[in-house]
Amino acid sequence: MVTTWMLEELELYGKSKRGSCGRALPGIQLRVADRESGEVLPAGDVGLLEVKADRVSPDWIRTSDLAILDDDGFMWFEGRADDTIFRGGFKLSPEAIAEAMRHHPAVLDCGVVGIPDERLGEVPVAALQLKSGHERVSKEALKTFAREVLGAHQIPVEFVWLPELPRTASLKLRTVELKSKILKMLTLVKEG
Repeated sequence: MVTTWMLEELELYGKSKRGSCGRALPGIQLRVADRESGEVLPAGDVGLLEVKADRVSPDWIRTSDLAILDDDGFMWFEGRADDTIFRGGFKLSPEAIAEAMRHHPAVLDCGVVGIPDERLGEVPVAALQLKSGHERVSKEALKTFAREVLGAHQIPVEFVWLPELPRTASLKLRTVELKSKILKMLTLVKEG
């Protein structure tokens, strides 16, 4: 544990900092670094959380958590950099699921992210890019295919089609952006 909310902070910032994990505990320093370059990022940018706790080590310790720090030192947890999905006690590799789904004849590319689930913690959702010359495949057909190539706990609960998956210049999947797009799409489907 590296952050907390003090009672005085709740009274002052409770509404404006809703969703924050709080500020660093006494004796702990926090910063956020770029995933690729390691450069320290300014307030408001998402990056890897780094912690300095003298009782543990005099060095900065990089975590696999994605976080945002604001100008007041409040931290927001934005997910895991290693992208591991924790589904009901199972640790799932999004890349392993995506690679299996890329073997479907209609799928050019696939990205998988975990979304919150009240019962299981997180569940995988697959974003698919259609291969040229193919038609979109139904959710039922995709689930049938997934059952042939994945374990039951790895099968995505939803499949969304995107014209293109968000990637960096080095072609790494932008998981935070992808997750945001997927959640927006799923919200629209539920509402409409």
